[in-house]
Amino acid sequence: MAEIRAFAPSMRDVSAGPRFVSIKIDSANLERVLASRDGSFVVTRIRGALGFAPI
Repeated sequence: MAEIRAFAPSMRDVSAGPRFVSIKIDSANLERVLASRDGSFVVTRIRGALGFAPI
């Protein structure tokens, strides 16, 4: 994480052109959780992401 924090300021400087970052992550097999398919939950989540109050 220290390397990412050190590199972050140069990512904000767009005058030097495009950047490519290869980040290696842990290959641990974590439990996967599917999002709820409940319609009202989905609508509330989308509204919240767009900055609107829940219905």
